[in-house]
Amino acid sequence: MGLLPDIDENATVSQVRHFLRDDDKLPRLERLSGAWCELKSPTMDVTGVHGSGAGNATENRYVMHAYYYTAYQAVMQSIDYLSHDSQLIIRKKYLESMPNWQVAQVIGVASTQFGKRDRKACFEFADCLEGLAESRGLEEFDLDLHVYKNRQKTGKLPAKERQKTGN
Repeated sequence: MGLLPDIDENATVSQVRHFLRDDDKLPRLERLSGAWCELKSPTMDVTGVHGSGAGNATENRYVMHAYYYTAYQAVMQSIDYLSHDSQLIIRKKYLESMPNWQVAQVIGVASTQFGKRDRKACFEFADCLEGLAESRGLEEFDLDLHVYKNRQKTGKLPAKERQKTGN
């Protein structure tokens, strides 16, 4: 095993595309990160009659919204870290739903070359998002969109391989 694991290119591109547009993951993450309107004012029970066995639901909602917001910001910031053309492709094609031929014009390439640039943008996005998500402790969101050869979806070695390498 080398420094960089083998990546299934077609599956990774598909994962990125699904995340950005097809299965509504990014739009849902955006909604959840800004859904502050559902939060209610905290209620105080100074008598202790109602108890606090259920925990503080309002606090839990604030924590979850903050967590979603952090994840959404990691996604959006990862786009800022891409090369110029890749930023334009991700923003125009996936976030603004601009047709491929128009995005190709925006970045100044022939439509026949656009597919190659689109794939490159997807790989860059997967790389940047993985690093940002890990650095912000967002493992729970499974934001590693790479699909690895000889590895589980999470990018971790199968248990048998982890034992061999000590990871």
